[in-house]
Amino acid sequence: FARPAPAAAVDRYVPMKVPPGPGPAKYDRVFVQQLGPAGAENVLVLVPGTNGGAGAIIPVAREIVRRVPRTQVWIVDRREQAFEDTSVFASGDPQRAQDYYLGFQYRRVAGEDARFVADWGLKLQLADLRSVVRRARAGGRGVILGGHSAGASTAVAYAAWDFRGRPGYRDLDGL
Repeated sequence: FARPAPAAAVDRYVPMKVPPGPGPAKYDRVFVQQLGPAGAENVLVLVPGTNGGAGAIIPVAREIVRRVPRTQVWIVDRREQAFEDTSVFASGDPQRAQDYYLGFQYRRVAGEDARFVADWGLKLQLADLRSVVRRARAGGRGVILGGHSAGASTAVAYAAWDFRGRPGYRDLDGL
């Protein structure tokens, strides 16, 4: 007997438009690492911890996709990730990356150049997350929301949040 061909896989880092927030419009986006089979029936949306990003969760996301059929994992990098200088990682040269980042040669953002970030609070983060959850629901997919560390607290806050009369948990199939 022949094995069925595996479903085409998704593995991409996608910028997503989100509601306007304080500061320049170019920051009105989040970044979502999407992993798993195209045409998945379910999406597990994961929120990294306070100082973490998608890269820290990718290994466990790949394992979830491998073990849980018909499921994609989407990891949300918050809008502040747009300030990170990841340019040298793309070179694939570990020594160059070590020299650049540990040698403090990377592009820095001074607080006085981004004062508007002080107004990016929980309300805006949850509005951003709602944009991702709604996109994940497209086509009738089920959505489970989770997180790591402070990201788990953000997921619980989302479920309890009042989005103009609609509680966040109504957007979810699991938490």
